[in-house]
Amino acid sequence: MDNRIMKGVMIAVLYLSMGTMVCAQLRFEKNSSSNYISVNSYSGAVNNDGYVFKFAYSGTQLNVPNWKITVRPAGPAYSQDRTKIFPSDKIGFRIRQTAGTSNAAIPSASEIGIPPLVMLLPGQETFLVPNAQRPLFFNSTYNGYYELRLQYDFLIQGGSYLADYQNDRDPYTQMRYDIPMQFTAYGTNNEIIASFTHTYQLDVFRLTGVPPLENQFSLQVGGAAQNGLLEFRNAADYANGQDVVYPNALSVSSNIGYQLTVRSVQPAFSSISGGTLPLDIARVQLIPAANTQASPRTVTLQSNAQTVATGASTQLQQRFFDIRYFTVNGDRRLMEAAPQLYSTTLQYQITPL
Repeated sequence: MDNRIMKGVMIAVLYLSMGTMVCAQLRFEKNSSSNYISVNSYSGAVNNDGYVFKFAYSGTQLNVPNWKITVRPAGPAYSQDRTKIFPSDKIGFRIRQTAGTSNAAIPSASEIGIPPLVMLLPGQETFLVPNAQRPLFFNSTYNGYYELRLQYDFLIQGGSYLADYQNDRDPYTQMRYDIPMQFTAYGTNNEIIASFTHTYQLDVFRLTGVPPLENQFSLQVGGAAQNGLLEFRNAADYANGQDVVYPNALSVSSNIGYQLTVRSVQPAFSSISGGTLPLDIARVQLIPAANTQASPRTVTLQSNAQTVATGASTQLQQRFFDIRYFTVNGDRRLMEAAPQLYSTTLQYQITPL
């Protein structure tokens, strides 16, 4: 794992005053899982195709835009002797590819807008798929079958922290942890398609090598900000612009000075009907909390990474920023746009100064 860069992903949505029903025949489930991962060195571990999730549908017509998948810890990751809890923010999912069965092309991970790497958030949901840019879609005159599979690597982040999770009493015997997780798929209007829990087993053996001397970072986008929304519902909204602030939505920790950047993964805001809006209609600002020593700046959204804040070492203590999204007054591009849901994926990144 590259411990010099950490990334966080959220979705920015412009709602210009749409929805679809989720068909009862649509299922979301775990297609397969390796169920077990072992760590033998400070480099951590990766299980290729550690999780494969599946949407399946039998019928004639399916159209579910803006679907989402989340994961959250279903409880603490206790060691089996209940003496330790493995940190959930060191557990991650890395998308490998999509596959499936359909009478149309299966969209790729980048076409759907799937973040390349997602780490668990302690005690809360985080998006594996924040706001799909391609619908779950099937159309046939006769009954047919549709399937979309999402293949993820399951990983344990490397680092010197792993030393604390070995077996203290017997260094030649592994320490086993149970990692319970809840996975939920949502439809267009955030209705639950399906939800299930699954427990992964982790063994931490006696670690080989020398603990790395490393810069340590973490960055998380949490809560409602993972699916940010600017709504334009009446003439005043367009005339005055829209402004939304998500309190304490971005958290960081670092043992050296850092900078935070943001960029749009897609080149424009887009709708499921193919409409687009330029990125520069939206502004982004990070607002440091009272105990956060940082210098923020406001940027106009672009596909290139832009620095939105620089900060001093937090001594590995968690520090917070509010995230503010807003538009300027009377932007004619918004006034003239077709009323639809437009979205893009934003990527936040923390790097050394």
